[in-house]
Amino acid sequence: MWKQLFKKNYIFVYGLFFLSLLFYLAFTKIGGDGDFWWLMALGRHWWETGQVTNYDMLSHTFPHGYFWNHSRLFDIIVYGLFAWGKYLALDIFRFFLFIGTYFFLYKTISLPAIPADAGIGKSLGKNRHNILVTFIMLALTLWFLADRLLYRPELFSMLLSAILLFLLFKDKQKASKFTWLVPILQLIWANSHAGFVYGLAMIGIFFGAEVIRSLLRHRDNTLEIIKDKRLKKLVLIFILSILATCLNSYGWQIYVLAYKLTLPQEALSGIAEWGKYSWQNLFNFLNPLAILFCLSILVLIFKIYQLTRSTPTVASACLAGRQATSPLDPRVGGEGGDREGVLIKLQHYPSAYAENWVV
Repeated sequence: MWKQLFKKNYIFVYGLFFLSLLFYLAFTKIGGDGDFWWLMALGRHWWETGQVTNYDMLSHTFPHGYFWNHSRLFDIIVYGLFAWGKYLALDIFRFFLFIGTYFFLYKTISLPAIPADAGIGKSLGKNRHNILVTFIMLALTLWFLADRLLYRPELFSMLLSAILLFLLFKDKQKASKFTWLVPILQLIWANSHAGFVYGLAMIGIFFGAEVIRSLLRHRDNTLEIIKDKRLKKLVLIFILSILATCLNSYGWQIYVLAYKLTLPQEALSGIAEWGKYSWQNLFNFLNPLAILFCLSILVLIFKIYQLTRSTPTVASACLAGRQATSPLDPRVGGEGGDREGVLIKLQHYPSAYAENWVV
């Protein structure tokens, strides 16, 4: 009954979804995010000079030091909007980023399921997801985003992740020419946020899954997989995506910089999401977010063949990932919180915080 009700009143569903997001975002504010002013300064530099900087132009203790500005495009857009319409323009921009993210998540969930024994490009199944449950699950993810309602480049990663998932699943359901837009998405992503590596990982996962499917179909003659058109298409898209990400001010060095972020760095000791994780803390400080994250990963592993039916749970895990992993960080939840990391930064990099105020 509920499913038919929502099918006949899809305008109501989208309208309610739109209003819920508007209500939620209307009660947000900038808060004490020092990174926002850093991004604004970098964006202003481009608008005034027309150049993208690869050095730390704001530092007083280490002037012109080389650094990775992985959010160039986002910085330019944010400052341009701010100069034009102040915070109202930024609020509207952020709002549509969220709307776009949820729209493509919902469209991905709504794709018809593909039976395990169906051939390539055949969509013989029906979408079995419950619209009401899907709506509730997606709405609940708003709560996980309570700490992400800032003007941060991560917003681009959220939107582009949702679009990429939709394009890949759409092509799996039925061959689509729009899949060739993936390299363009990766080009935009690589110039907007370091999360572009997740896009490559998703493409790689789809490629690996297709290789396994092709091997199973041609188990009698594995050389037949060479003739697999979808496999060739994914390989070419993957290669083009890698090449597209190199179209930035760092070139192929962008991968070296991304790798260096995984290495121990004292300057990053106060940044929770870039720090080391302690799996022991997972058992000492379990909370609903961590439990949801772990359960969602299990759903993803054991139901990968019907991902379109379990996407609400997976989407919840993706959106809550930053929050859910915080218990794994040895600096979060313990005595003194993150003050130790802050003190280290102040001792060795005294201008690390002061220069944010100078901007």
